Order: sequence, then C-alpha cells, then structure tokens
Amino acid sequence: MPNDVSASSNRPVPTMAGAEGASIATLPDVSTSALNGRASAATPTGPRGILAKIGQFFQGVKRVFASAPSKAVLEARQNALAQAWDRISDPGDRLLAALTARNGNPETIARALLDTGAALHVYKEAGGNPREVVDTIRAQLKGNPTLLRQLAIGLRGAGAAQAQALLQTPHPKFDLTTPPLDATLHEALGRPEAEHLMMEIESAVNDLLIGEIDSSIESGVKAVQESVYQGKLSNIAPQFHALFNAAVPAIQFGAVPAGAGIQEAVDEKILRQLHDTVDPDCLPRVLRYISWEDLIRVRTGLQSDTSAAAGTAAAGETAAPGVQSRFRAEFIGAVELEYCARIEESENELECDMGDYDPNAKSGDAVDPGQFVRDVVAMAKNAEMLGSNPRVNTHFQQGAPILEALQKSEQPFNSAQVLALTPALRTLKLGTVAKTVLGRAQIAILDGQRANCTERLSGALRSLADRTHPDQALRDLRDVSSAFRSLREAANAFGLSSGEDDVLENVIGGRSGQDQDMEQLVAALGDPQRKALVEALRTGAQLAGVTDEKALQKEFLDMAAMLGELAKRLGVGDTDESSSSQSAASPQPKLSDGWRTALRDVFGLDLPEEGLRRLNAGRFTPAHTQRLAQELAFTKDEKRVETVAGQEIGWSFAADARHALSLRIVDPHTTVVHPLVDHSDWPTDPGERDQRVATGFLELVHLCGGNRSQAQRLTRYVNPELMNAFFRSCADGDSPIRLPDGTCGQRLLKAERRGAPVESKAFTFSRSENGRPQVDVDYRISGSMEFRSPDGRAVLLAPDSHMEIRFSFELLSYGEIALLGTPTYNCYLQRANDAVEAFLP
Repeated sequence: MPNDVSASSNRPVPTMAGAEGASIATLPDVSTSALNGRASAATPTGPRGILAKIGQFFQGVKRVFASAPSKAVLEARQNALAQAWDRISDPGDRLLAALTARNGNPETIARALLDTGAALHVYKEAGGNPREVVDTIRAQLKGNPTLLRQLAIGLRGAGAAQAQALLQTPHPKFDLTTPPLDATLHEALGRPEAEHLMMEIESAVNDLLIGEIDSSIESGVKAVQESVYQGKLSNIAPQFHALFNAAVPAIQFGAVPAGAGIQEAVDEKILRQLHDTVDPDCLPRVLRYISWEDLIRVRTGLQSDTSAAAGTAAAGETAAPGVQSRFRAEFIGAVELEYCARIEESENELECDMGDYDPNAKSGDAVDPGQFVRDVVAMAKNAEMLGSNPRVNTHFQQGAPILEALQKSEQPFNSAQVLALTPALRTLKLGTVAKTVLGRAQIAILDGQRANCTERLSGALRSLADRTHPDQALRDLRDVSSAFRSLREAANAFGLSSGEDDVLENVIGGRSGQDQDMEQLVAALGDPQRKALVEALRTGAQLAGVTDEKALQKEFLDMAAMLGELAKRLGVGDTDESSSSQSAASPQPKLSDGWRTALRDVFGLDLPEEGLRRLNAGRFTPAHTQRLAQELAFTKDEKRVETVAGQEIGWSFAADARHALSLRIVDPHTTVVHPLVDHSDWPTDPGERDQRVATGFLELVHLCGGNRSQAQRLTRYVNPELMNAFFRSCADGDSPIRLPDGTCGQRLLKAERRGAPVESKAFTFSRSENGRPQVDVDYRISGSMEFRSPDGRAVLLAPDSHMEIRFSFELLSYGEIALLGTPTYNCYLQRANDAVEAFLP
C-alpha cells in the first residue's frame, strides 16, 4: 500500500536550534505497515512480495516537513536533514534482507552495514539523532513477532558474526559503491556507526524477546487464576507447568541463546507474578491444584532466596532488593502450608491404604490386576513424597493385605504391569515377597528383552556396515539403544543381572566368521565419521537438556554410548572415548552431509556446518496435550466393518492390513514386538491374504483377553479420524507444526501442482499398565506440502520438509479411547522460497 504522505503526525523530530532558538516542527505520521516508500507521494514505490506485508525498517521512513521557517538557513538544514534520512532507506532495507536470510552472506551483511553506517553519519552531521532509527526498528518489531524471531535468529547466525569480523579488517575485499562518498571516506565514516548500530539492534531485539517471555508468563498466571475462578480445576496443573517452559520456544528456534541464566530468570518471574498478581484469597487454591513437582520448584525458589538473604546478612551487608524482602510472609507461608498439607495427606493415605487395603473394594470378588497396580503405585508415590520420614517404616510393616492380594490374583500380570509393580513394591519394602510371587514373570520379561536386544543389534550392525542408508542406520541404532536401556532398567527393577554383555558378545562373535561382513563393520566403526556422529549425538543431548527434553537427552546419550561400546569391542575405539572433554580437545572430523540429513530427518536435529544448531523435536505442551486428549475423547470409531475370512474387522483396518501398513503387536508377557500381519512372501491369492489378516486379528483377540468385541472395537478406531483429531488440536499458538522462525500452523495440506506428500502410519498394539488394550500411533508426512496457519494463511513448503507425530491411547471399558502420556513430535518445515529470495534488494 502506498504511503499516505498527507497524513498528520505528532512524532517529534530531533531539535535543531536556529538563530533565535527556533526548532523544526513535528513530522507527518508514517504508517507502520507502509514502510515501503521512499519516493515522493506522486511516485510511490510499489510493494515487493513479502516486503509489502511485513514492512521495511528504513525504506519508507522519510520526512515530509511542515511549512518552512522564515530563516533561510533553517530551511537549508531542514532539506539536508530530510535528504540524509531518505538516504538511510536503501542500505537499511538491504541490511534487513541480509540479516533475515536463512544463510546470511557475511559480505552482503557487512556491505549493507557499512552503507547504512555511512548514511547514518551523514544524517547525524545534518543534525539528526541516529537513535530514531533504532526506535523505529523497535516499534516495527514489537508489532511483528515473526520478523522479530527472524531477525534474532539472523543476528545469532554465522553470517552476522563473520560480517562483524569483516568490519575489523582494515580494507574489506568488496566494493563500497554508495555515492557520493569515495571508498576511503565511506569506510572511515561507516565503521563506527555500523558497529554501534549493530549493538543497538541486538539490544533492541533482546529486550523485545525478554519482553515476550515476560508477557507469556504474565498472561499464563492470569489464565491460571481465571481457571480457579471459573472452576476449571483440571486446567490448573498443565497451565501452571507450562509457565516454566516460557522460554523454551525462543531457545528451541534459536531466537534466544541457551544458558545465560534464562531459566533462572523465568523461575524468578513466575515467583514474582504469583506474589504480585494472584489474589491472596485465590493463591491457596492455585497451590492446591498444581503438581507436586511444581510445588517443590516454587518452594525451592523461595528457599534459595532465603539462603541468599541469609548469606548477605552474614556478610554484614544490607539484603539486596529482590532477594528475601520482595516476598510477603503471607506468600511464603501459603507455599509452606500447602507443602506440609500434602506431606500429611500422603502419610495419612499411606497409613490407611497399607493398613486397611481391600483389593476387592473396587472390583468385586476377584482382584483386578490393573486396579491393584494403580493402587500400589499410588502408595509408592506417597512413600517417595515422605522421603526419610521415620514414621514411614511403621506403615511399611502393615503391608499384609497387599501381599495377600498379590498372592490371590488369579489373572497373570502383563509385562507392563510387572515392570511398574516391582519397583513400587520395593519402595514399600515388599520386594522380597514380590520376587517370590513375580519371579517367573520377571525372568520371562528379561528373556524376551534379551531376545529383542539380539534381534535389534543384528539389524543395527547390518545397517552400520552397509553405510549407504544413514537414516535407516540411525533408526536401527535408536531401536537397539532403546532395547538395551529397557533391559537394564528392567534388570535393575528386578534386582537381577541384565546379561547385556552376553548379548553383545554373542552377536558380535557370531559375525566373526563372516569375514566380509566383519571387515565392513570394522571399517564403518573405525571410520572418523563414527567419531563425528558421536559428537553430533552429544550435541543433540545438550540441546535436549536445554529445552528440558530429558527422554530425548537420554536417547542421544545412549546412542553415543552404544556406538562407543561397539567400536571398543571391535578394537577400533579409543580407550577414553567416553570422555567428551577428551574428544573435544582433539580436532574433530567434519560430519558428512548424509549424516546431517539423517539426523535432521530422524530426530529433528539440525546441525548445519555454520550457523544455529537446533533440535526441532520434543514433547507437546501441557495445554496442547490436554486439547488432543479432548479431541480423542470425542473421536468416534468407524461403523463400517468387513468380514475377512470369517472375522468382522474395521473396514479401514482391513484395507491397511492388506497393503503392508505397519501393524505390530507386543507380546503381553515377554515385551517382544513382532508384525501383527505376516507380509513375508505375500501370497497373490486374495483368500490367502485375508487368512493372514484374520490370523492377525485373532492375535488382537488374545491380547484383549479373549474379548472379541473389544478387539473389533480396537480395529475400528484405527482409521483416518485419529490424525484429524490431532490436526484439530493444533488450533492454538502452541502447535508443534512450526516454521523455523517459530510461526505456528494448524494443518499440512497437499500443495497444488507439486505432487502429493508422502504419508506413513504405524500402529503398535499392547497392554497398558492399566491392563487395557493400548495403541501407539506413529504418523509421518513429508515432501511438497502447504503449511496452513490457524488464521488461514498458506505457506508453500520445501520438498525436504517433514513432520512426525507419536502418541498413545488406550481403549476404555465402555468402548471409548483416552490419551496416554505426553505425545512427541519431530518437525522440520522450510519455506519453499527462502528468505533470501523474499527480501531481494
């Protein structure tokens, strides 16, 4: 939209004193959405792509002055000032384009910086105040969060750093062509102004980003308080927990550097907001419904302040503002009162549950294994909350009813229940008797997990030796690391030996007779790329730690350790390779493009050679998890069924089973995973194919304890409505569907005239800790797609874009489904037209 130069304005311009102290009048208003015109009103500059939408900082910030003062000298100065300001437009526009490009070119940034610096010097000499430029930038960024993040990412990129290094070079090796200044004069005048401008822009961006985080916490605390007033008590815990992750999106997308006390500042801001804005009458109810972990976090923060204040007093100094003196005694007392109340409740519940436990109270005459596990796990949680309280041992001596129920259970516990039950019983000091009752089940689980480790390890070794498909090698490495981790955790819980050394020795030793395979494997694990991959995985663990993704952090570390262990056993690993400090001290090989692409595709770990390193993966936010749970609760099962070899099965499930969709099932007693439908040597006869599908359905019936109706209902839920429920949950601003600058989306759609994206789905059937049928859903979409924001805007995505979603649900006794746990995502979405193209000067 052209600039309206006839509009009036009240923004003051820098004052220039005349002969009689006269000053220049105010300037006309310049619309923040129309910073794209530097010519006169008669010849406005047309919009150029995105420039017309997001504005340009400098190009349209021109001065149109009121009627000239009577003094000729002031008229001349006024004209000079207007021309000087107008000169800033073009280089400033080029500077913005260069800084917001995805891979900013250092020379382009440095040249634009020098040109802008020289123009600023001229403006300053004409009597202007360069601070106005920064103020204009700040005002524009404040109303454009997407541009703010783009600029923040650009300022932290390698291009900006190298550009500033170029400014330190006496004579940069690129042309300086801005007339009418010659190169020598241009360089001398532009350098100091350019360096100062860069510092001011960085300061403005950082201030605005911190302001966004503060604003997020403020609005979040208000939302928590509103939930209390409106009686939406189930919303309080997830809303409050989300406050502690207020800085995570900005860190994750590279707009804010990790560390530097960011999380400490967030915790401090939460305490301050609770103290300052929550009604004292409402505060106890807020504290009542937040999680135990978050209550401990708040209490620890207050204790830290108390310790800091005590240390200051001990040193003979006055307590610094913002330490203990900031919080009222009533506020501290409310937190402590809630903490003590929960401790007392836990003790009373533990005493009552262990002493008077009636396993038949909720399930009739028979002991329901699922209910029993839930009860015992809840008791163990209460015992852990009490910690070293000496009265806990008294309660532990009252465990006879629990043992009686354990021994009377007629139905066998499934593997998930045994894995949950064993450590809980050990916490309650009932581990010895538990081992007697559950011992056979524990041994069966470990045997199954060792078999799973053997199978996974063999596949991983083949992939690593092959070296032609790094993405598959990473998936196999993830699977084998996860299998060995599960084996170790189960063995620790059971108090038994894992036997993982025997598994490693048997598998690797079994390949020793295969000379060619062993040579390929030794070559692959002895290759410097293996060391580079280990360092990349450790970098991923660091990024996951910063964004509080503990599961991903553990996964990366386990994979790095597995690679090191395999190399060591083959005689090609360093003796002290486990030490990251040692490996960091020596020169590291450069990771190949193939491994970089595979890490990005499989784990969302983006590690460019230069620039920002990001982890585009993690868990759903609590609020988004709650929305998905609500959507799944309203998801209807498919009414259409098909008779396949005499078995009535959901129509979509049957069609998918015939077309090799990944359907897997977990043995309920050994945790071994295998295909639900056998697609090996897939027959050509339709009747034989249907027979295999029916055989797989009968395995589901067995998983459901022989309940055919329940198994059929399960197949009817495996239909497209599951993913529609996910996309419906993405309507708000915390969706994992995000562009690199953090812009949220709601859907990914087929892009017209660019071919269909590639979609894949996998469903794994098992029994949950509750004893109910469970389904793990893995969904992936990649290729040419269209990104659609909640407000309907469409963005065409690059062909290498992809998104993966994983979530689980269980089938309830009355036939509906419920979300289990927290879903995870891996999302790498890139615009088809890079920012460099969008901001061409």
